[in-house]
Amino acid sequence: AVSLEVLRRNDEDPHAACEMLEEFRQRLRKSVSAEWDHFLHQGEEVFVAESALDTCDWDPRRAFLFARDLAIAVKKTRHLASQAVSHPSFSNQRFPIDAVVAALTVAKLQPKVALAVLFGEPPNWPAPAAGYAAPEVEEDS
Repeated sequence: AVSLEVLRRNDEDPHAACEMLEEFRQRLRKSVSAEWDHFLHQGEEVFVAESALDTCDWDPRRAFLFARDLAIAVKKTRHLASQAVSHPSFSNQRFPIDAVVAALTVAKLQPKVALAVLFGEPPNWPAPAAGYAAPEVEEDS
């Protein structure tokens, strides 16, 4: 649907449509880069931006917000991991970006839950807000 809309906006010119999609990707990567600090490596903004695009089905209205939220969640998760030096699973290395994004996806962008997932522990889901059900967690048999 997005490709058809971009093609329509560019008078059915596939080259112009491709350029418009690439410009959109670049703008999204730049917005993610704005959230970067020492907890994020250079180049990881590409993975975060692409993950946001995939999650949002290339919906520009959602992609920029989700990319920003994902970048912030990655920073918070890595910050929490850096404080967990005494944890037996910690090896003085940062978790790779794909592992952090996957854990955050499972954890619905909750850094503390994602950290538990990264350390191989059962997620400690926060108490649900009043009127909302707690997320369902599958238990191992």
